Amino acid sequence: MGEHKAQHKLAQLIKDVKDRKFKYIPKSKKPIDWSAYNTAQYYEMNDFLNLTRELIDELKLDIGRNVDRGNVGRPPISCFDRAKAILVQQYFQVSNRETAGLLLVFKEKLNIKELMNYKTVERSYENPYVMLIFRLLLEKTNQPVTGRETRFAGDGTGIPTTIKHNYANDRGDEKKMRLYDKMICVIGTEYKLISSVTVTDGPDNEAPFIVPLLKKTHEMHKQIDIFAYDGAAYSYDIMNYTESIGAKPRILPPLDAVLRSTGCMAKKRMLSGFLTDTQKWLEEYHIRSLTESRNSVDKRIDTRPLLKKIECRRQFEGYARAIKYNVRLLGYLSHLSDLDIRWLKRGS
Repeated sequence: MGEHKAQHKLAQLIKDVKDRKFKYIPKSKKPIDWSAYNTAQYYEMNDFLNLTRELIDELKLDIGRNVDRGNVGRPPISCFDRAKAILVQQYFQVSNRETAGLLLVFKEKLNIKELMNYKTVERSYENPYVMLIFRLLLEKTNQPVTGRETRFAGDGTGIPTTIKHNYANDRGDEKKMRLYDKMICVIGTEYKLISSVTVTDGPDNEAPFIVPLLKKTHEMHKQIDIFAYDGAAYSYDIMNYTESIGAKPRILPPLDAVLRSTGCMAKKRMLSGFLTDTQKWLEEYHIRSLTESRNSVDKRIDTRPLLKKIECRRQFEGYARAIKYNVRLLGYLSHLSDLDIRWLKRGS
């Protein structure tokens, strides 16, 4: 096929895909074990609280139980207990005062040594030791799937900062979009756990965050075969980096995409694959829809907007939601998959 004809065919294929005129071969649906799913829902809260306790208590042993203890003044409330409080607050979606009350109810189950008032809960969202714990929790919640996940996908979604707005309805309205922060995350497409995440102040452009997020994912998951993202990731830097770690980029090209390398062989190889075996290419690209499903699930579970008014606290609140999602999902995976979630002790 001549270069001109190939370019014309590429443009037509991209247009058909964007206009939803491309004829896909339907995929067979995976059967759902409804009995196991019902059991997972029955155990959900118990599993979440048990995992919160066991994961954070193990981190306490890993990094030292007195990591935040000073030499003078009254000893501060443990950063590990503060981290548990934040996960409880995000799970139950309650105010700082209600969170303090829940800690009283779950003190023994969570292995909390000292209760805290609502101000302590509030200030925990800017505590540097708590932030460290949550970053380590992201790695720890990925441990059960290390070596099992080889396909990853990313996406960004707006998180409202006021109850009056809906991201799907407001997208495109520049004035309303200022009332959203953006969560950008990468997930494994087999078990759906978040492998890296960032929360921006306002609806920022996603592209500058994608390579750092993919680097973080690659630190935990050494074998990445495919990385899928929407057109926001159509960047030479992103495609080159994706190939440099041994993964195939599957990024939806724009209508004006050209087959010539123009300084990026990764782009040329990706577009050539799209042209020669469009069905297989799109099958690999559409794993990205799983990130949209995750975002949709998140919005159904987290019906409240981000409530913190101070910027650094609000961004960490979004990050904490992502960790809460992973902890909750691990409980479900212990029932719905063959994963051994070693921290779960359902008898407690």
